[in-house]
Amino acid sequence: MAKIRVAQVVISLARAGMEQVVKILSLGLHQDNFLVSVICCFEKGPLSAELERAGIQVLVPPGRHRILSLLYPTFLSNALKSFRPDIVHSHSGCWYPASKAARMTNVPVVVHTEHGRGVPDSRLMMFMDRLSASRTDCLACVSEKLSDYMKHTVHISPSLVTLVPNGIDIDLFSPVWHRMSYPLRSFHGFPSDARVLVSVGRMETLKGHRYLIAAFARLRQKYDFLRLWILGDGRLKEQTKAMVTDLGMSDDIVLPGSVPNVADYLRESDLFVLPSLSEGTSMAILEAMASGLPIVACDVGGNRDILSRREIGLLVAPASPSALEDAIQEIILDPVRCYRLGREAHGLAHEEYSSQAMVKHYERIYSKLLEKGKGRP
Repeated sequence: MAKIRVAQVVISLARAGMEQVVKILSLGLHQDNFLVSVICCFEKGPLSAELERAGIQVLVPPGRHRILSLLYPTFLSNALKSFRPDIVHSHSGCWYPASKAARMTNVPVVVHTEHGRGVPDSRLMMFMDRLSASRTDCLACVSEKLSDYMKHTVHISPSLVTLVPNGIDIDLFSPVWHRMSYPLRSFHGFPSDARVLVSVGRMETLKGHRYLIAAFARLRQKYDFLRLWILGDGRLKEQTKAMVTDLGMSDDIVLPGSVPNVADYLRESDLFVLPSLSEGTSMAILEAMASGLPIVACDVGGNRDILSRREIGLLVAPASPSALEDAIQEIILDPVRCYRLGREAHGLAHEEYSSQAMVKHYERIYSKLLEKGKGRP
């Protein structure tokens, strides 16, 4: 039996949440009855190397086509003609060109996953999404709140929308419950007995790092045993560094950038904080949960969907340093509670957010659409 050919279309394979989903999905599918190719609209990014080592083709357009390809997707359509996929599966940021290229080349099935929104969206963006939806057979949303937004605000037909929670490689983020050594703390000059907060996310406005830093600065004045590291790169990294320096906290707040060993940093931390102003289903939260960390997160996007399932942490109002400060203080000062919440988080990640469950969910969507002949070439 011939393998089902799936073209994943994404902006890039940077080391971030959505891109991790694309990597996990591509590798998971590739091991079964699928042949996968990944098309990056702008650049490959560091995650591409792992896919290529697994035998997955990763394509990127020449520079002169990059902007034009978003409006009239010549490169995408040529790549699809060459690969001849049964399914095009696009991800946030490239729905319009991917759906247009797929229909230009008579691809039988088009699936799109929406990972999060930078709300409020412009009318133009919502119009483009509705146009893209008219060429799409299934819209997967990673959280219930995002699904409701796409149906009721963007006005995508409910019959097109389905919920597919993100999943992670649970084994990669397994915790070490009773540590004897802390090499990363030592490397960054943190005492081994410090209480360490960690946050993971791109250095962008919507990730809300400035509110976390402001909250931490207040906490640090009261508790000299606290430390913080924020993992990730982005346009605001230098501005964030300057904020830390201006506060005189360069020894207490470390910004290691985008690191390949996120799991090691999580294992040496005591509490995960997500100060985002907008989220879908945060991969960073799921990774922290699998690492056995309690969670403090802003009540946006799919965060409530996760934290309401079991007592694993606290939700706070977004854009509020004082709310973050109170929640962090409530948990971090109680080691017994930290441990209990972390155990619950670890259990929840295992039960509901594994990569295997996510891959199987998409496999069912693909098979159902192909069997029903839902493509509209």
